[in-house]
Amino acid sequence: MPAQMNWTEIDVQAEAILKTMSLKQKVGQTCQITVEGILRFNPDGTLPLPLQVNGEELSEAVQTYKVGSILNAPGRALPRTEWLKLIQAIHAPYVKKEIDIPILYGVDAIHGANYVLGATLFPQEIGLAATFNVDLARQFGEVTAVETRSSGVPWNFSPVLDLGRQPLWSRFFETLGEDPKLASVLGASIVKGYQGDLNQSKLGPDRVLACMKHFVGYSASASGRDRTPAIVSPRDLTELYLVPFKSAVEAGALTVMINSASLNGMPGHINSHLITDVLKNKWGFKGFAVTDWEDILFLDRVHQVAASHKDAIAMAINAGIDLSMVPLNPQYKEYCRLLEELVLEGGVPMARLDDAVKRILRVKLAAGLFDVPSKKNKTVPITLQSESAVLAAKQAVSESLTLLKNEHSVLPLKPNSSILVLGQAAADRRFWNGAWTHTWQGRDSSYFSTDISLLKEWQQRAQTQQGKVDYLVGSSWSESTGIPNEGAGLTPQNQKSIESADVCVVFVSEWPGTEKPGDEENPFVTQNQMDLVHELKAAGKRVVVVLMLGRPKLLGSILDDADAIVHAYLPGEHFTQPFLDKIYGSADFSGRLPFTYPRYPGRWEHYDHANSETIAKDNSGNGYNPLFDFGFGLSYATWSVDASSISADTLRSADTVWLEVRLRHNADRPCQVTVPVFGSRRNLPIAQRGKYLIDFQKKWVPQGNSALFRFPLSVSQFEFSDYNGNWTQARGPIRLDVFNSTLNVYLEP
Repeated sequence: MPAQMNWTEIDVQAEAILKTMSLKQKVGQTCQITVEGILRFNPDGTLPLPLQVNGEELSEAVQTYKVGSILNAPGRALPRTEWLKLIQAIHAPYVKKEIDIPILYGVDAIHGANYVLGATLFPQEIGLAATFNVDLARQFGEVTAVETRSSGVPWNFSPVLDLGRQPLWSRFFETLGEDPKLASVLGASIVKGYQGDLNQSKLGPDRVLACMKHFVGYSASASGRDRTPAIVSPRDLTELYLVPFKSAVEAGALTVMINSASLNGMPGHINSHLITDVLKNKWGFKGFAVTDWEDILFLDRVHQVAASHKDAIAMAINAGIDLSMVPLNPQYKEYCRLLEELVLEGGVPMARLDDAVKRILRVKLAAGLFDVPSKKNKTVPITLQSESAVLAAKQAVSESLTLLKNEHSVLPLKPNSSILVLGQAAADRRFWNGAWTHTWQGRDSSYFSTDISLLKEWQQRAQTQQGKVDYLVGSSWSESTGIPNEGAGLTPQNQKSIESADVCVVFVSEWPGTEKPGDEENPFVTQNQMDLVHELKAAGKRVVVVLMLGRPKLLGSILDDADAIVHAYLPGEHFTQPFLDKIYGSADFSGRLPFTYPRYPGRWEHYDHANSETIAKDNSGNGYNPLFDFGFGLSYATWSVDASSISADTLRSADTVWLEVRLRHNADRPCQVTVPVFGSRRNLPIAQRGKYLIDFQKKWVPQGNSALFRFPLSVSQFEFSDYNGNWTQARGPIRLDVFNSTLNVYLEP
């Protein structure tokens, strides 16, 4: 953990509190319930606004059962004033000294404070990853923390550190891409943004607790469906899936959520080796581990590894689970009763319960929850979507937009062009944001403000340049089923608009969804969207396709029919200006794919593939053939390497060798560029990946000038895992690929 965190002081306080607690209090601290269980509902089952806390239910939960944590948005986003009233009501029993320990409240604020109406919404994590910008990742975390904490909520179930290596998985868009180095660096930066520098012994009043998700292997689902088994070798677990979590622990992350599914046949919540031996003991994680929704119940009902709910509780707590998300009533009451029985019977040792509670107390102390606010120290509410917050969000969008294809120089658009815009996603912001936006699935558009319109701003910009912008829906989604409406939507009545257009810009999207409701059955972009692009191309039109996708969907005929392809991912509310700046050429593209884009439905490939995967069925070396490689991204500028060098031919254990590359571009303005460094290991006792990302930097390069990129190299960067998952030092030749240059260094550990 960070050296500046005063754990000694926190541990002394936690121990003192623990000694005063009864068994019932300790058990209650390990229980987390959903907020709906303490609210009053209308007769028709809906929640009134303003919300009304059910005093009896709250009292029973926190005073009778001593419940220590509450989670969730009440079905929808709320104004900040409503959040503050809700959190104040939940905190009131502690302020009034009716309970001894404050309640810890958590929400999923995963791309900004997405459950606070009027908050700043950023690109989803997959778009943030496309920026390759460490500073932007921290700014994203800082803005999210400030706006979330200003609503009274101190705990954020983010960042997702699962790797995006299974495109069918419904939560792919929540990841930071397929590469462990990229996810590690950006994930650690987000954690620091959420929690601040952790100086002294508390988070700042404008910071939130980070929660690493989902430890570990959750995203490696073999079926691609949510909460289904993953098979991951010890080697891949070490070299890939564990890496981002270890970096987040080193960055100071204070909580972790456990994988809901099973890994190599073992449900995540009973994997004591990973939770206790690795995370807590080996890595020194001092925070607490929380389950996901009903996951202890799942051990009995779904995974069927426990004979009963009681056995499931014992297995999970003994494996290292500290806080149990048993969200519903009466299940949480049963959980508390059964855990108390288990401790009295010896099924769960008191020492294990004390350790869990101490971890929870540590985090509550670090979050400053024990401080009772007074009238004198009330904080002034911050302004949602402040100028700096919006600027950061726009910059994140700008740097994420990735140009994948640009034939015939169709981009940038000519200012006086006649543009026909098509696709529901151009006018419907649900497709900009995706799930976890105002509601769980992000499918309710009623919470969006009405003062943002891409089409309106586009038309205004075109008019100032003697251009024209028209709109046809062209392709759309059924509101009742979430499946595409039949037909491409080009009718005889539309022909005039099509004929008069110089360029057609088609927005291609997918229906918002996450977790089980987002399970995907078709890896392709929908047929009606492919047909739309094909019909426009057949009509002789230049076609620009904008992908509003949270994952790599197979493009089918779109790849050949489109003259240009821009990947926008799920860019969030501040998409309009950065997008228009890019396609009209007032700004250049700098986004890079954070995943390998597949070409075929039967072949999911990764850039860090084994050398054997380069062998095609004709025995040529063309076996690895994705649509676009990891890290790919075009720009209007042409880049060239002025010089590249390495400071020594041999790298020894105590040394640092410097890799340098100087880049130049031909544009008449400053441009941004990401420079990734890939390494390849050879002559080792285990078959190696073809290449892997060692480091990366992103910089602005001035007009008419060049920029020097310097990368420190050490022996530890070239370690590899053996068959059993143990890190091993490499030795021998290493190939380094940086931009268009190849260099070599020899390792002597």
